[in-house]
Amino acid sequence: MAQVLDVNLDIEEMKVQVENGKTASSQTIAYESIQKIQFNREKVKKWFGSKTVESIRIYTKQSEEPLVLRSDKLKSSFSAAESYLRKVALKNHVIVETHNE
Repeated sequence: MAQVLDVNLDIEEMKVQVENGKTASSQTIAYESIQKIQFNREKVKKWFGSKTVESIRIYTKQSEEPLVLRSDKLKSSFSAAESYLRKVALKNHVIVETHNE
């Protein structure tokens, strides 16, 4: 699963900085290649306890693994990214799922 560190949302595509293990790389994803977007709340382990964070999983035609944006890891505004991706999904007829744990 590719962890997104930063996202730049443009009109027709998004540019993401992705962390795979210890390396980071940039990818450009066209909105038309998005198959499904999942908006989730999930528990993650933090030190000696757990914390609930919001996440967005983006499934694309180019990769079998989703791109994951998490509210605790993303450098840019998570709420702005969430709002814009909901508009993109509506415009491009992308499947949207919402899950809460």
